[in-house]
Amino acid sequence: MQSIETNLVEGENDPENLEDIKPLPPRVGSFMTILNLLNTLLGAGILTISNSISKSGIILSIFMILLIVVVSNISTIMIFKLQLKTESSGYDELNLRVLGKLGSVIFSILLLLFLIPTNIGYLIIGADIIKSWFRAFGVDIKSLGYHALVVLIYSLAIPIPITIPKKFKFISYFSTVTLVCIIFYFIVIVFKGIEFFLSDKKRPKITYAKLNMDLFSALAIYALSFNLAAVALPIVNPFEKYYKHRKQVSIWAMIACFFFVIIPSIFGYLMFGDET
Repeated sequence: MQSIETNLVEGENDPENLEDIKPLPPRVGSFMTILNLLNTLLGAGILTISNSISKSGIILSIFMILLIVVVSNISTIMIFKLQLKTESSGYDELNLRVLGKLGSVIFSILLLLFLIPTNIGYLIIGADIIKSWFRAFGVDIKSLGYHALVVLIYSLAIPIPITIPKKFKFISYFSTVTLVCIIFYFIVIVFKGIEFFLSDKKRPKITYAKLNMDLFSALAIYALSFNLAAVALPIVNPFEKYYKHRKQVSIWAMIACFFFVIIPSIFGYLMFGDET
């Protein structure tokens, strides 16, 4: 049987033979796909990693982050393989074909329960950052009315417009701008870290490993920062319907995300220690 987007050959339904599928030309190239994947991973959460390291210790945190990166990448590759095997267009259709109607409904409910507090969390983080900008200029907006106004304007200006469906070319350009901002943050933190270590400033208290209930809080933040499996399918849809190439962009996106997250986070923790 010949599908719409790929030329199927005998034995192709076996996931081990997915590399043999001859893909049609992609609408988005490898580099832009990696940027888009990276953009879905890197966000305001990158600012919380240094603080989370203080909850579990630097050595234990690095170990947990490495473990999550590996598990997340394996999960993403499994989803890519299942999507190509079932010829699903997205997560809903994939869940329907793999888990059935009940499983698909449960997935949708759990996804909604996950997204609502996550979006609220990002609104809180964004509003707090904007408040810090006002404080830098001596303007106090702590009162409930001003704070609510800031959240409303911020929501209408950035998060809500981003959810409006757009062409992937526009998203690719937006991803590039976002990545430039992340690189700027990366450079500033590393520069300030080097400046700190070359100075005579007092070194903060550092924890290497800590086992308590805060460990689960740190683990949740790390998992959210590398949760590629939950966001990858819509991003790779315009990319090649070719398992091997999708596997490669997933690996490169995870490596780049790890690089951009772990280095400034460690520098931040080493500068401020347990008071981060």
